[in-house]
Amino acid sequence: MVLERSKTTGRGWDGHLLMLHDSESERVSGLVAWIRRGLANNEKVICGQALAEPEERAVLPILSRHGMDVAALTAAGRLAIVPLPEFY
Repeated sequence: MVLERSKTTGRGWDGHLLMLHDSESERVSGLVAWIRRGLANNEKVICGQALAEPEERAVLPILSRHGMDVAALTAAGRLAIVPLPEFY
């Protein structure tokens, strides 16, 4: 869920922290929108991912297919994909 800017707290936080989904199509569309929102807010976006995630479910290829320059984002430290054991 993405909260509108008008819903920010006194400290400016708009709740952009965690994304949950019900289906694969919702996961992909939500993931892309969620990451774009974080980057637009100048946040560092950190995604946990299973070590043996198939290519069609892996975050970086999904973002690349949606026109994001993942090499530049990861090199700049704005996007990090973390293995689930390390993430948790």
